[in-house]
Amino acid sequence: MTDLGDVQVVENGTASLKEAVASVKSDLQNVVDDATSEFGTQVDGLQAGFDAVQEATTAAADAPSADTLSAVKSSIRALADDVHMFADDVASTC
Repeated sequence: MTDLGDVQVVENGTASLKEAVASVKSDLQNVVDDATSEFGTQVDGLQAGFDAVQEATTAAADAPSADTLSAVKSSIRALADDVHMFADDVASTC
């Protein structure tokens, strides 16, 4: 998630955003592989949130504008909230 938060699209272009999304996708796949059996519902929510980030990123890369970049920002914030809630759920089982 830090990769997404650190992207400077204006300075580095949408390619940097795509790279950050690819990094998060890899990390999320590890979570899915490890946690689905115990936290299936939450993992599904994380996957849906990531899918929204990926769709918004594709739209912004295809047609960069204030609106498409705003959608990326909103989807990242929503995914970050989901990740924090998931982390809290996992921590409560330890």
